[in-house]
Amino acid sequence: MKYKYTFNVVMVFALMSIVALSVEGREFTNKRGVVIDAELIEVNASSVKIKRGDGKIFTVKVSDFSEDDRKYIESQRGEFKTVSAPKPVPTKPDPDVKEFFSEQGENFTLPDTIEMVQIPAGKFTMGSPQDEIGRGEDEIQRAITISKPFYMAKTEIKAKQYLPIMRPSYKPLFPQFGRRLPELHQNGPWDPPKGIEPGSQAMDAVQWIQAVEFCKKLTAREGTAGRLPKGYEYRLPTEAEWEYACRAGTKGGFGNENVEKAAKAGRARSATNAFKLSDMHMGVAEWVLDDYAPYKKGMATDPVAFSDGKNKVLRGGFNEFNLIANEDPIASTRKVPKKVTEKDRLRYVRSASRSWMMPAWPYAGVGFRPVLAPKIEVPEPKIDPKYNLGVLTPENSRLREIDLIEFRGTKKSDHAAELP
Repeated sequence: MKYKYTFNVVMVFALMSIVALSVEGREFTNKRGVVIDAELIEVNASSVKIKRGDGKIFTVKVSDFSEDDRKYIESQRGEFKTVSAPKPVPTKPDPDVKEFFSEQGENFTLPDTIEMVQIPAGKFTMGSPQDEIGRGEDEIQRAITISKPFYMAKTEIKAKQYLPIMRPSYKPLFPQFGRRLPELHQNGPWDPPKGIEPGSQAMDAVQWIQAVEFCKKLTAREGTAGRLPKGYEYRLPTEAEWEYACRAGTKGGFGNENVEKAAKAGRARSATNAFKLSDMHMGVAEWVLDDYAPYKKGMATDPVAFSDGKNKVLRGGFNEFNLIANEDPIASTRKVPKKVTEKDRLRYVRSASRSWMMPAWPYAGVGFRPVLAPKIEVPEPKIDPKYNLGVLTPENSRLREIDLIEFRGTKKSDHAAELP
């Protein structure tokens, strides 16, 4: 029985690629002359594992032993399987920028079905003239240079593209109800509009910090796969990059005449601009990197604004902006005029329109589209804990459970127990 037991032990450890044979205990001495009675249980390329009498196991460099012990360890290598340090997983080198852009051409599609469209470098006038209808006082004109080409997502990120990366365990909880509360859905989406396939709608109620995290995950994955040009990353566009891409060479309030006509009539319209980007004026409002601040006067190259990070800029129109007229995203000015004017309808849907919101709040009608562009060091925003819904506190959890009871109705959800 003793031999059978020893054989089984050896076989099990052999399968684990580590041999742990019973070797008679020995007194080992380190360079400082300290003696320890221990058992040699594993020999690696440059270190060994020894087991002390009290059962504790230590990993020690071979070079730390006395000369006699080093000779003994070398003599025992044949009795043990040497465990080499794991070789690093080879990663493909980052491709050259020119080579990458030449190979990918005008557009390419990521594994998530995110289609990226190439935007050339160039110059444009950012902001709006004083006589533009719907103009805000913060849209001062300035000459901007975008020095390097970049890629931008053709559409706003869709629910089916966002959830597998950010909420892989997402499961709908209330299919029997109409519009559902995203915060009860692990930050999932609202129901799609009628006639839209679930998952194909733009993902909204996304916090700025979540949009940034999504881009970081894309960068990490594409970098490991060798599909990231040197010096580039997936991130949110700067405010200048966004307006440049939206205008696509145009100088008026809109990058598409049909969208302008629809907006003036108070209708939402989906369209594509000259750069083949969709829904730059409609759909959902889109986060950009910049903190909200007045523009600096004068010419600028690749500008981006960072201050305290309390409020982040939103660009692009939200379908409801011109349908409800002046549904202003800035809480302090959320007033609906008695008589809706053309100025009210165009305030937040033009190429130069600017608005802002807090970075850690999941606003309905707010999403994003990433760019593959030169790296930018982005400081951490200052987030008031009261307005950070990215952190689920014990009180939030208690209220969430109460809300679940209210919303379950007579039909209990199969997934209710899976909520965090």
